[in-house]
Order: sequence, then C-alpha cells, then structure tokens
Amino acid sequence: MEPTDIVPYIAIIWITVTDPSGNHVMINTREIVSMRDVSGAQALAEGSKCMISTLDSKYIAVLEDCRVVIMDIIEAHKNARNQSPAE
Repeated sequence: MEPTDIVPYIAIIWITVTDPSGNHVMINTREIVSMRDVSGAQALAEGSKCMISTLDSKYIAVLEDCRVVIMDIIEAHKNARNQSPAE
C-alpha cells in the first residue's frame, strides 16, 4: 500500500452488558468515562456490581463485575483490530 492510498477506517466498538432488570445494554466503549465497583448500599440498583459513567453524564448500573466489563472492553478492541480493513 502506498502512502497516498490511505483508506480512512473508523470503528465504533460496542460491548453488551446486563442491567439489573436483565435487559442487555450496548455501550460504545469510547464513551465510557469511568467504572467503579458497587455493592450493597452503594449500588444504584439492587443486584448491580459495577457502575459505568459515560460522556453524557449517565450512570449505568450493570450486573457484571467491573473486571468482567474491563476484560470485555479489551477483547472487543482486540477483535476490532483483527477485523480492520486488509492492506
């Protein structure tokens, strides 16, 4: 591939998490600002284990542990790299 043959490639990388009602929620990984472990009295919703905050100042309570969410993000980004357009 020649330097003048640059093809723009933009990937939106999503993960799927589960809210306390059991619904699946898709989140753009680039919009995640922070995550924190929550339990008991700290939980935004009963049963939630992780609180995800997003760029638009929303808080998403999820049933998955924050470590699981982080591993899902890492895996999603690895998969996106492997699926980038071929040279």
